[in-house]
Amino acid sequence: MMMINKLYDKDKVSKMATVEKVQEQHGMEEHEVTLWPPFLALSSGLVGLAILFFANDMIIPSLAALLTFFVFLLVFIYHETSPRAIHRPEIPVPRNMPRYMWMWIFLASETLFFGLLIGISLDLRIRASGWAEVAAALARLCGFQFQRLPESVVWPNPSELLNIPLTSIATFVLILSSVFMVKAIESIERGNKSGLVRNLAFVVLSGGFFLGFQLFEYYQFFLEGHNPLHPDFASLPSGDQLFWATFYLQTGFHGAHVFFGLILVAFVLQKAIRGGYTKENFQGVELVGIYWHFVDFVWVFIFTIVYLF
Repeated sequence: MMMINKLYDKDKVSKMATVEKVQEQHGMEEHEVTLWPPFLALSSGLVGLAILFFANDMIIPSLAALLTFFVFLLVFIYHETSPRAIHRPEIPVPRNMPRYMWMWIFLASETLFFGLLIGISLDLRIRASGWAEVAAALARLCGFQFQRLPESVVWPNPSELLNIPLTSIATFVLILSSVFMVKAIESIERGNKSGLVRNLAFVVLSGGFFLGFQLFEYYQFFLEGHNPLHPDFASLPSGDQLFWATFYLQTGFHGAHVFFGLILVAFVLQKAIRGGYTKENFQGVELVGIYWHFVDFVWVFIFTIVYLF
């Protein structure tokens, strides 16, 4: 009986090797089902709706559309970064270059989004300060028109309203999380699964600290009346109201990106704890790492322009 089983196993292995050889000779391969086309169509529609609602002063529907987009984004990235061989991590999964390409395309669109937010805020900042005269002179040289905001709109000094030393510490911790992400990828490249888990845990802790600081900062500003939801906000000078509006717009959207990035890192962490990544198969860690580095990179610009400029 044992002999028959051995012969059967040998025959089975031989057939599998033959199939793999035929597939290799004829360029045949398994094609994964991807959700990219429907996701891109759906996400484009949701972002378009959000812009349309916002343009018509429909803030709540606009936020609902954006929240739905982020939920779909979260589910989609988790689906795309979970290799099908999770229960058989010894089987290498080839790096899927289209996924990396689409991730960079997605980040390019995010760059445009944050570029618009930061650009609009910076434009208002220049039009309501002493830089307006310099900007107007440059605009005339280039043949453009530049109009300063009314003299009554005076942009406040950020150092008088914001706790820059404390924010600098939070910024350092967020940048440090990118270092931990790099160390996590280096660890799994060497096959060090415990190092991967440890560094991903540090990423989650660092990102959580940054979000905790941001919530604390928002709470302090609300107590001081520097929040559109506070009843005394309308009594602030017009320049201060404009500053706080752009402040919450930029830091709020960035905070949302950090929050969803943390959830993605947590997904990757729990999979790493279960041994779902090897040195041959760690694409999910790399994709989420690319997104996390982008979020940190954007904050450097926001911190410089909002807090220091």
